[in-house]
Amino acid sequence: MATFAPVAGQLGFDDLVTPAWVTLATDASKNVILKDGAGLSVALRNPGDKAFLTVTEAAATGAGRVFTLTAKKIPKTVFIDATNSSGTPVVSLEVAVKKPITLNTFIHFVFDKAGRTTRLGLTEALQTVEVANKIMQPQTNLKIVRGDSGGMRLPFEMPRGVPADFPNFHAPHSFDQPGGTMMQCISSTPLGPEGCMPETDINVLRVGLARAKVVLDAERLQRDFEALRATQMLTNMVNRLSPRFDYHILFIADFDRGQGGFATTTGAFTPLALNGVEINCCLMPPAARGQSLAHELCHFLLRTVHVGPARHSTGKNQLMRQAPGLSDINISKDQANAINPSP
Repeated sequence: MATFAPVAGQLGFDDLVTPAWVTLATDASKNVILKDGAGLSVALRNPGDKAFLTVTEAAATGAGRVFTLTAKKIPKTVFIDATNSSGTPVVSLEVAVKKPITLNTFIHFVFDKAGRTTRLGLTEALQTVEVANKIMQPQTNLKIVRGDSGGMRLPFEMPRGVPADFPNFHAPHSFDQPGGTMMQCISSTPLGPEGCMPETDINVLRVGLARAKVVLDAERLQRDFEALRATQMLTNMVNRLSPRFDYHILFIADFDRGQGGFATTTGAFTPLALNGVEINCCLMPPAARGQSLAHELCHFLLRTVHVGPARHSTGKNQLMRQAPGLSDINISKDQANAINPSP
């Protein structure tokens, strides 16, 4: 049976949909293989689509007939049909020519008050971005572009690392502070010049809850106090992000992995706003690599669509699996079209 297939190792091909789907950037070329297609005629379904894509046959390989797809300057979705001698289509290929998208990105190096920071420098950070772009661009024609970079110096210490676990906690409504940009500050004190600051006295929370007629046992009060502090630290960092940039990458010393849970296993982290929507930034510990950045970037880019349980995919070799392996870098057709809806 005739089928279209990708060249080995080539990104941007989804053969789990019918017809098979391939994407390429405007002004770019990509090869596809037609397996078991001897004697079939291959051409654009609509001859007028030559203004958007050309199809030329190259030398065949052991895998099958090879066709070079060359996109023009205007994005459009077109179809290629392989037909038999009677003109009946035997197999088809959907081709999405995508316009380029660039995300103007700020690269932050986070320092706590004691100077704790990542061991990575700008060179390593840009290498991480380069790997992420090699995953993203062939599949979505989207890439990260460094707009600027610099230090983010926080006015508090994080001796155990940056919090990554944020369980629910009790806090009185009097702690809700106006003025947060990306995330609302929940604090016993109004936002000052340094933004939302972590609580230092557990008794302040205890008294505030008592006034709201909420009484917690000592163990639960301690858990809630630590959860409140963690949220305040994240809020402080997120609210420092400039809206002038499309995306932010925060390179950190490490996550606080001492309390178990999510922080013990995550490679990188995309925070959520109070409404549950992913924020346009990710936190990257030194062990995280370009694949982790691409995965977190997709969490933000796919924030308005459902991507499987807990916002993850289950498909083979997909980038958005919950714990992607080294070979899990594929972006499916539906995800790619959500990330870059052109044409």
